[in-house]
Amino acid sequence: MSFKRESTASDTMRDQLQPDKALYVKIPFSKKLAFSGIEFGNQFSWTLVSAFLMVYLTDIFLIPAGKVATMFLVCRLWDAINDPIVGMLSDRTRSRWGRYRPWIMFCSLPLFAFTSLLFWPHPEWDLSAKLLYVYIVYAVVVLLYTCVGLNCGSLTCVMTQDPAERGILASWRKIFEFLG
Repeated sequence: MSFKRESTASDTMRDQLQPDKALYVKIPFSKKLAFSGIEFGNQFSWTLVSAFLMVYLTDIFLIPAGKVATMFLVCRLWDAINDPIVGMLSDRTRSRWGRYRPWIMFCSLPLFAFTSLLFWPHPEWDLSAKLLYVYIVYAVVVLLYTCVGLNCGSLTCVMTQDPAERGILASWRKIFEFLG
């Protein structure tokens, strides 16, 4: 004699809470390397900016240190404003490449270009032209760095649902961030 148990509401809820095993993807080595390479390049450019920009602007571009410090403060405030905006926009992005990849793909090259422009000297310009140039270019660099870095970090969560793979991806990202 066999008994068949009837399905209850708790069984239905439990079935809905079960993770979809198809989302537990093992990430191939080549994708882990490519993903980490994004962070390497991003961190390399940001380390260059954060380590040398103050010295460059004061010693080569000949902008007074107080004005450079004010520019850093204003652009940090701009960064505090643009971070949630970029996060909201990237979460709402729908494309054939997903939510986060378009931001990385289309902002990486402009980030490189604007970072290069940041270190382009114009000694013949007067102080107000230099300040305007540096404010604009540095504000754009901060925005583009947010677009690439924030979305690279968010990409980890959508590449796989496997907690072990996410941990490995995060480790790879941090190692390459450190190397950058």
